[in-house]
Amino acid sequence: MTNLVIGALTGLALMQSADTTVQAPSGTALAIENRHGSVVVRTWDRREVRVQTQRPGEPSVEIARDGSTLRIRPAAAWRHGDHSDDDIELRLTVPESTAMSVSAPFADVDIEGTGASVAVESVEGDVWVRGAGSVAVRAAEGDIRIEGARGAVAASSGDGDIEITDAAGAVAVEGIDGDITMLDIEASSVDAVTVDGDVVYRGTIRDGGQYRLSTHDGDIVATVPESANVRVWVSTFDGDFQPSFPITLSTGLQNRFEFTIGSGSARLELEAFDGEIFLIRPGERLPDYQ
Repeated sequence: MTNLVIGALTGLALMQSADTTVQAPSGTALAIENRHGSVVVRTWDRREVRVQTQRPGEPSVEIARDGSTLRIRPAAAWRHGDHSDDDIELRLTVPESTAMSVSAPFADVDIEGTGASVAVESVEGDVWVRGAGSVAVRAAEGDIRIEGARGAVAASSGDGDIEITDAAGAVAVEGIDGDITMLDIEASSVDAVTVDGDVVYRGTIRDGGQYRLSTHDGDIVATVPESANVRVWVSTFDGDFQPSFPITLSTGLQNRFEFTIGSGSARLELEAFDGEIFLIRPGERLPDYQ
């Protein structure tokens, strides 16, 4: 049964229920919060948002309509503030092409099929986004997986691996303690930096594109198609550069050098302070790498 409360949040309508469905006209966006537990989002072809919760005791959710935005979070969060430690599964079924932002400090997030922009903020939890438009994910501690994004991708994790696959759009990735893996990427701009981890890139090298792969303590594997037109800068301190195909150095010192493939229209920077740098062709494999 749904209880409707008027005026509990500056005149906005709040609904409490373990399972409730509300109208979501075209252009509706979601702002979702869940402190502990999980957030799971799936899509359907209705102009409605279904919200279900599961937790010990009285499972309830509170929904506030604020203009074109639906603000959704478990009722416990508003009763107890940000100090509630209950693990709550918050499950939503939303219209396709629904943009959303998710705040999940200590909850795992699993979003699939929205086709619109997705933004996730996490402190300690894993994040998995599939089939979105642009994606922005920031996690202090947790793994990040982004698949099938059709827009710009920005991801950062202090302690966790980041994996991006089948993405079409600019990519900006930053890690501290974790690997960065980017596979089947179509982008003119890629910037991937980690402190302690490997960086793997398999994707396009477009004319005029800008690509930077950097790690302090780890290896780099970059795939360069034979048809690429790119000028490559390589920098190492305590590691080797190992191309799988012949190159001709144009300038360089012992551990800093550059060379050109084709016309050199694109720019590729590879930097590893303590690790190996591998340059390979599409379809080639190295041990322990995709």
